[in-house]
Amino acid sequence: MTLEDPTRIDIVAGSLDPARPGLDLWVVDTGSISDDSLRYRLLIAKVLIYANYIASPMFTVQHPKIKRADVLVRVVCLTPPTKLMRDVTGIVSWFDQSLRVPVVVEDAAKVAKHLDTCHGEVRSYVRKVLELAQIETAPEPTTSWRLPWRGKAKKTA
Repeated sequence: MTLEDPTRIDIVAGSLDPARPGLDLWVVDTGSISDDSLRYRLLIAKVLIYANYIASPMFTVQHPKIKRADVLVRVVCLTPPTKLMRDVTGIVSWFDQSLRVPVVVEDAAKVAKHLDTCHGEVRSYVRKVLELAQIETAPEPTTSWRLPWRGKAKKTA
């Protein structure tokens, strides 16, 4: 789950923005690469793989209800991204040159601000990314249910 592995899609989840339908394909930049030039080249290689995946028939088979236009590549940097990385706002697939996939590059602290608006699988993925960045988040509330021998289920804290 890093820039160093361009052959793998890190995370596929529903949109982080509740107002935008679709999917977010996440790239996690752990910040382990100190050479800014190499880091940028790996970022471009990784998001290009993502764009090619979105343009492929495999994407349509795996996500039949999602339009390719509703997909965003979200790059989350656990260390602040460089200006050159922030300037990456989209990428065109090799397979379909008419497909321009939007790209958002942001640091993990900015993503942390979205946590309260996330639900379900998106929330769990965002929490995992924030844990990687060692950003403290409030613990998830825990609710347990127990079924008594008779009667209705009772909620216990």
